[in-house]
Amino acid sequence: MAGRQGFTRRLFSSWESGVAIIFGLVTVGLAMPRLVAAVILLPGDAIVWEIRHGLPVAAEELGIAADTRRTARRLSDGKLELELGRILLRIGRTREFTGSDGSTALDEAEVVLRDGLAASPADAYAWIRLARTKALLGEPPERFAGALEMSYLAGRHEPLLYLPRLSLAFGYWDRLDDETRRMSEWQIRQAWKEMPDELFELATTHRATVIVARALRRSPDDLQAFRNRLRGM
Repeated sequence: MAGRQGFTRRLFSSWESGVAIIFGLVTVGLAMPRLVAAVILLPGDAIVWEIRHGLPVAAEELGIAADTRRTARRLSDGKLELELGRILLRIGRTREFTGSDGSTALDEAEVVLRDGLAASPADAYAWIRLARTKALLGEPPERFAGALEMSYLAGRHEPLLYLPRLSLAFGYWDRLDDETRRMSEWQIRQAWKEMPDELFELATTHRATVIVARALRRSPDDLQAFRNRLRGM
């Protein structure tokens, strides 16, 4: 009887050890893609940090960052593709969005941003980048208005996005659908409360003062303050 119990204990112990080994192998297997991706991304991480903080980055450094993200994108989630899209837009801007290099960067940016947003649709910044990319590629407003709307829906209260979104909307106002204009008018009212100087400069630069005045009609005091600034120009 004691022999049987000892055999059972040894058998159970062996089973536990086997399970532990299998569990460990599975854990390592799951972690391996992330580890490989981290190693691939490392040469471009410092460059991406500089991009995020608005620092000047040389064209060759942007290329390095883009290459690391291209290589690792299949080992990561949609956020890495969104990061690559941001880098590609920066590359396009260094080429003034013209020429074969600029166009190629924009074409790739549209693809990776769209794919990344399919996996991470809550990124308001990526949606406005996609909308801007489509506009730069010459697509009509009905092709990028949806991305602009998604940027509003994903992050209405993102002060850093107020002016970029309105800059795009002002440039195509007469060709936007009613819903996109309605969302943009809400953004105008929000921007006037939080950053009136910046909004006023943007409106005058884009010759969109009539649009802003129309959006501010709901608040007579705000509308009067805006008109007073116009008279003081």
